[in-house]
Amino acid sequence: MPKNKLERIREKSANRAAQVRTRQEFGFQHVPLPVFMYLNRLRDITNWSNDHSLFDEIRAQANNIGALPDFPEDFLRKKFTDGQCIFLFDAYDELGSSSAREHAAKKIGDLASASPSGNKFIVSSRVVGYNSQLAEYGFEVLSVNRLS
Repeated sequence: MPKNKLERIREKSANRAAQVRTRQEFGFQHVPLPVFMYLNRLRDITNWSNDHSLFDEIRAQANNIGALPDFPEDFLRKKFTDGQCIFLFDAYDELGSSSAREHAAKKIGDLASASPSGNKFIVSSRVVGYNSQLAEYGFEVLSVNRLS
């Protein structure tokens, strides 16, 4: 069902307000492109070749699920190069083994270390599966309080 004109105006207004809030509260000059990945899908990470980067895998997975169907091939690379991405890596603790977590930490660390200024990285994990593997790459640990 097509949206009426008033709904489109409200939606544009809400989008503009969200962009202003993003700039003011989080200090972004541009609204970042969220790049989300479930790390528990990387079951074969210990078998990756040294030249297969996490960025390569992100792009491959985006292509596989059709996440960027109408964008130019270099869209994600340009956003990354311009420092306009926020990478959200979830389920670190759900990688199958300590070896897989070590490999993932290295790949995440390599990506973050090579990242142009402006890009942000968040990795979520339960406490049980995390043993400061990302600390050597400059990641800071924050804990979320239990929900009530």
